[in-house]
Amino acid sequence: MTVSILLVDDDDVAREAMIRSLKKNQIHIPVIEAEDGFVALQIIQGTHPELKIEKPFIIFLDLNMPRMDGFEFLNLVRG
Repeated sequence: MTVSILLVDDDDVAREAMIRSLKKNQIHIPVIEAEDGFVALQIIQGTHPELKIEKPFIIFLDLNMPRMDGFEFLNLVRG
């Protein structure tokens, strides 16, 4: 079974640093990137027109983002 990562952060430099860190530590897991909570929600609900993620997955979430921040995203996912 392959685990995927959903990386949610509005800072593309932070996302790239995380991906580099995974590669440096030889962690070869598919990473799907989202620039805010709204896009991340679309991805996990399967409604995003281009990006898909397979279960199971891990979410790395920035809490301070535009449009939909991490707290709003968590509330919707939990609900």
